[in-house]
Amino acid sequence: MMFDSRFSWLHPYGWRTHLRALLPLAICEWVDKGEDCESRGADHFWYNKDGENSACYYCRIVRGGRHWVKPVSSNSSPTQ
Repeated sequence: MMFDSRFSWLHPYGWRTHLRALLPLAICEWVDKGEDCESRGADHFWYNKDGENSACYYCRIVRGGRHWVKPVSSNSSPTQ
């Protein structure tokens, strides 16, 4: 995996996320995640941390709930 298109280089912490994805695990721990995306005016990009909590790929924020699940829009329901 050279570049993961899920992550944006334009995000304030995007370069860190790409670097962490490219480096071996033992070294990527030296490149820490950012503090908080919202404080930099950016959105979080959530993943399932443990089935109950959501963690951001870009920063250190962990929140309760399933934020990684995309809400289903009302337009996607079948017409009757």
